[in-house]
Order: sequence, then C-alpha cells, then structure tokens
Amino acid sequence: MLGETVHQKKLFIAFNLDHIQTDVARGGGEYISAYSYLSGCSETASQKLIKALRGNFTQVFGEQLEYDPERAYRQIEQLIFDDHELRIDCKLRT
Repeated sequence: MLGETVHQKKLFIAFNLDHIQTDVARGGGEYISAYSYLSGCSETASQKLIKALRGNFTQVFGEQLEYDPERAYRQIEQLIFDDHELRIDCKLRT
C-alpha cells in the first residue's frame, strides 16, 4: 500500500507538474489540492502545505521551472516531513 501511494504521487506529479506549479503560484487550485488529498492532508494542512510551497517555490521547482518531477516530489515530501504539523496532519508514511 505504501509503495502504491508513493507511486501514485510520483505519477501525479510527472503528469501534472506544470499545473501544480501554477496552482502553487496562485495560492491554490485543483491539482495541488489533489496532491494534498493523495498525501492524506486535512483541509487545514493542505492550506499550510500550499503556503509552505509558495514560500519555497524556487527550492521545490527550480530556478527556471525545470521539468523535474522527481525533484519536485522529493522537495514537497521533504517540506511535509520537516514540518511537525504537516507530518502529522498529512499522515506522511514515506
């Protein structure tokens, strides 16, 4: 199950990275909400995650918005892991 969730999240980012970047830049949207859902985040945690991603946009997505879904996945998951509330609220199991 855990491996399946990780795989689903990686595939989701690979197919939707540009939309996720746009959602984060806008402060929300269906793609980043869907990723939050896949991560098990509550609504409150989802909003906190979006704020954390906006504040770390370049770190997560790169200087030139490179298409690097693996990097984006690792950085997003690291942001969740590094924040105690997100780690608990998003039920991170990776």
